[in-house]
Amino acid sequence: MRLDTGADVTLLSQKEWIAIGRPKLLQPLVFLKPANNKDINVRGHFNCNFNIDGHEGKRNCHVADTTSLLGFDWIAQYEPLFRRLTERAICNVSASTLNILRALLTMQPQKHFAAVFASGLGRCVKSKAHLTLKPDAKPVLRKTRSVPYAALPHIEINRVVAADVHSPIDHSDWAAPSRLKEKWIDRLCADYFTGLDDALEQHQHPLPSPDDIFAKLNGRRYFCQLDLAQAHLQLEMDED
Repeated sequence: MRLDTGADVTLLSQKEWIAIGRPKLLQPLVFLKPANNKDINVRGHFNCNFNIDGHEGKRNCHVADTTSLLGFDWIAQYEPLFRRLTERAICNVSASTLNILRALLTMQPQKHFAAVFASGLGRCVKSKAHLTLKPDAKPVLRKTRSVPYAALPHIEINRVVAADVHSPIDHSDWAAPSRLKEKWIDRLCADYFTGLDDALEQHQHPLPSPDDIFAKLNGRRYFCQLDLAQAHLQLEMDED
């Protein structure tokens, strides 16, 4: 039996239930879901006596289609184990050690991935973006929007052209007006709700639940929050 402090009740697999002689099962008392939010098939329960390191107790045991788990209901009846699992452990880390670790964690990535931390606009080289038009899509050409004269110096078209992000053209069947972000006046954005979004095929794929993500992160030691400057300008479009 595996000890699982996250399990509210003790579970016995069907295989081990058969091995102990198939004690008579009563109707299920609980409905269980694991971390991935999928239902666990509970076949029933029986009342039994148990022994943990010489300590005897009496509780319900639930038979389910899962591995056998020593849950918190049985753990709570064995005081030495319960106390050991619930006592708080305090670890004191000196300020000097913490500062050294922080410096190492900051300097080492910057040294090994100098291109990532370099100033200026980066470029994603792992993949390119591809847009697929619907079969019945028709080009949408929208007129430009007036920009306040006070905001003209903040328009960044020349900068993104010089950075080889945008390329000037003389003709296009598609056009969407640009707009300025309210609090980020130096960011140039296009308003694709004017027609282009409706003409594109949507990517249909399931999104992982938070529980699925947290389960994959279990056991990891280092985490970071990756924030790419102007990430939407770092991803290239393919030729199609």
